[in-house]
Amino acid sequence: MVLEPMANSNQNSHSYNFVTPIKLDHNNFMVWRNQVLASIKGNGLEGFINGTNPCPDQYLDQVSEASSSA
Repeated sequence: MVLEPMANSNQNSHSYNFVTPIKLDHNNFMVWRNQVLASIKGNGLEGFINGTNPCPDQYLDQVSEASSSA
């Protein structure tokens, strides 16, 4: 079974739910950072962090949304 990455689907429907099991404090930044970066990369979101992907619109255009689903 081959799974297609989320980038091929509608980006507006992408959700990101991740809670790191490691709470950030003064002593564990590197461990926490690795957990967060792995989650960001695993969800294909690093382009939004480093600027290679433009941010999506804040609001959906209902006219174009209705015409694309018809």
